Amino acid sequence: MSSRLLLLSVLSLVGCTALTVNQPAPTPTASLKTAAAAAPSAQAITLNNQGARKVQKGKYQGAIADFSQAIHLSPQFTEAYLGRGIAYSMLGKHPAAIQNFDQAIQLQPNFAPAYLNRADDYQQLGQSQRAIADLQKAIQLFTTQGDQKNASLAQQRLALLQNPGQPNSPAVAVAARPTPGMPTPTMPAPVEPLNYEAALASHLRKVGATMFATYWCPYCRRQEQLFGAAVSQLNIVECDPNGTNAQPALCEQKGVHGYPTWEINGQIFPGMLSLRELADLSGFQR
Repeated sequence: MSSRLLLLSVLSLVGCTALTVNQPAPTPTASLKTAAAAAPSAQAITLNNQGARKVQKGKYQGAIADFSQAIHLSPQFTEAYLGRGIAYSMLGKHPAAIQNFDQAIQLQPNFAPAYLNRADDYQQLGQSQRAIADLQKAIQLFTTQGDQKNASLAQQRLALLQNPGQPNSPAVAVAARPTPGMPTPTMPAPVEPLNYEAALASHLRKVGATMFATYWCPYCRRQEQLFGAAVSQLNIVECDPNGTNAQPALCEQKGVHGYPTWEINGQIFPGMLSLRELADLSGFQR
């Protein structure tokens, strides 16, 4: 495990953003302040950061426990609600995730990451119109707050949601918003023809598609799991210098800062993609 820590205010449901931070100070930093007057306690911040590390490792139940303790100590800790929502979502408990994002938004109505993440859970529940509304709100807030990078992430998610199967959409070509995670064991698995994953993986390799990843990112593991045994056919580049056969210089050259990120036909698509989206973007025909 690297020394990196994911601040949950920039951790999307389906993509890991690496951010090097110092150990928590006795008083909360600006990135951890809530909109309410009472700032989180130092112990609550420590628990929140522990929860973030556990999300990295895929220990979602443990993360939920840490975030819950942080909320018990500091009931107005917006980021802790966001983190707990993300952990619930990764477990496939989308209604519980939405409740936590709702609470974060109630505490801080302009908290853009909560809208961004809630949109993914609405989409998982088949509530596309609510997902679209949340993505539009996230774009508006990120743009107003001067965060063009995350505004672009939300724009791509919106483009993929409104125009499925349209890989040449300008918004898709330039943006970088991750897509929903793979189904959890409690949900029906996608119905695909036998050996579909192997055929798609072979096609992606043939067209030169590359997946940029890190060994510590849970979303990278979920992306790989979509391919099953066929994952060995993919061209995967390790971006963390501490990983095996790492190529951090190549990742930097490609402008990769979130994981996983795909390069397909010369275009960059950060975030986890479904098999159908990978097929559409790469021109794969069943």
